[in-house]
Amino acid sequence: MNEADIINLLRRDNEFMEVARGINSQVPPDCSWCIFSGFVRNKVWDYIHGNTTPTRASDIDVALYMPGDNTMAINVKQKLEELYPTYSWDVSNFAYSHTENNDSPYVNLIDGLSKELETITSVGLTLRSDGSLVIIAPHDIGDLVKCIIRPTPIIYANPEKRQLIVDRISRKHMLEKWPKLQVII
Repeated sequence: MNEADIINLLRRDNEFMEVARGINSQVPPDCSWCIFSGFVRNKVWDYIHGNTTPTRASDIDVALYMPGDNTMAINVKQKLEELYPTYSWDVSNFAYSHTENNDSPYVNLIDGLSKELETITSVGLTLRSDGSLVIIAPHDIGDLVKCIIRPTPIIYANPEKRQLIVDRISRKHMLEKWPKLQVII
């Protein structure tokens, strides 16, 4: 799989496209945003593994980047919960979320994504105003399409956070759901 394959896969996924259009309708036009983490990962890994029953993500992670408005994420989350009450939403404004991670301020959406725990969760997609999907992948899509779970560089620099990855793999039963996975920690 390459970027075009992922885009085509998700463009044909009615659920993904409906959610992307819904998010796009709720964020200001000058706001950078993407869907990332499990909602993207699960769809790609289910396809690679030939799973015919979709693996539902525990929530839909949405990253925004809008300096000057630290309440926007709360407002967008509330609107998405009204539009799509069957989903659990995790909406973060990466212009401010660096404080939760004890990091330096993130300069843009890509910088914030690059600080996620694993390279696979740092892959996001956004919907442009012309309807095209665009992948945002500060660490490339290689690990996602090769089914490799590996820490991002910032996590390598903080070994105590590696246990969070191990715990997540176990809690989400990833190796049982997707047996082709490789874990490199």
